[in-house]
Amino acid sequence: MQKNERWLHHSTNIIVGVSGLIYFYMLYLIEPTENNEFSVLNHPHQNLILNAHILAAPLLVFAVAYTAKSHILAKIKSHYKGPGRKSGLLLITLFIPMVMSAYIMQTTSNEGIKQVMVYIHNITSISWVLAYIIHQARMIRA
Repeated sequence: MQKNERWLHHSTNIIVGVSGLIYFYMLYLIEPTENNEFSVLNHPHQNLILNAHILAAPLLVFAVAYTAKSHILAKIKSHYKGPGRKSGLLLITLFIPMVMSAYIMQTTSNEGIKQVMVYIHNITSISWVLAYIIHQARMIRA
């Protein structure tokens, strides 16, 4: 992977991953402030973080597409067996359900489908962040 591709991947993963984890924390792990008990938000910056996540996510999709031929497909075609292969394959497997669940979650009007997409997106996204960290750690050690 070339330097500009690495920079693109790392920066988009950091922005999308960190904003997603912060939003998850704000939405599920903190209680609404007592002085604003009727608010639908648990934190005053919750919408800002969600907007940053949604606006940065297409850049991550672009980063993966940008490196698909030069890195992902090249490694698969060459039958690469070195460090990072398993975590790389895991990242490929997680990518489509992570992206599609996010898209469907934002566009569906059916609450049942939306709830399922939220669960799928949360599971695949947290797994993506962990797999990405493992993938990078294995490549650094190699």
